[in-house]
Amino acid sequence: TSSEDITALERSASTTLFTPGRQTGIQFNGNSGMFTYALGIFEANEEVLESGSLIDLPDDDAESFAYVGRATFAPINDEGNVLHFGAGFIAADDNSQNFLLKDVYNFEAAGVVGPFHIQAEFFDGELAGQDVDAYYVQAGWVITGESRPYKKGAFKRIKPNSDNGAWELVARYNDGSGDFEQFDEVEAKYYLFGVNWYATNNVRIGANYTTIEEDATNNDADIFQMRIQYVYE
Repeated sequence: TSSEDITALERSASTTLFTPGRQTGIQFNGNSGMFTYALGIFEANEEVLESGSLIDLPDDDAESFAYVGRATFAPINDEGNVLHFGAGFIAADDNSQNFLLKDVYNFEAAGVVGPFHIQAEFFDGELAGQDVDAYYVQAGWVITGESRPYKKGAFKRIKPNSDNGAWELVARYNDGSGDFEQFDEVEAKYYLFGVNWYATNNVRIGANYTTIEEDATNNDADIFQMRIQYVYE
């Protein structure tokens, strides 16, 4: 799902950890009926873990690559009635000795029933030589009655049906490894509650409240975010 269209203001902490940033590479993707697919090969930035954060190393002569893929299946795909499943992977080659995030697998499921939508995702992988995993569950309710659109394996943002805009409530629970705001690459739990007002097809105003409980030290954090977003189309 595009960052323009995600329901919460930020992706889940586990999604942020297990999904590398932009890299140079090549990808083939397409769709057929209920299915979508994508396969690619990308440069794997060499990284080290420093002070709890992944730091890129300077480029060297050894080329290292990550192989990625994703497939989705939507046995139900009608307006306001969607059932979606998907899976993906990231595999680093043998030259990527310092690519600390490797051999990642994820499984996802999502659905839309009228104004309600729900999604969940599970991650399993290796970080700095340690096996790590995480999951999140997110649910939303568009209280003005609109349904969340879906197309070719991805969810889109709400489009209001009236000049008064559309209102949406969202909640998310995340447990396991993740980038939890100021707690980087840790095991934690967080609870998110939010509200969105889609004033027009292009303008959204959102607010999120998140409480985080870090497992190892029992440190807690509370975060409040607001955003005004304009999407060019």
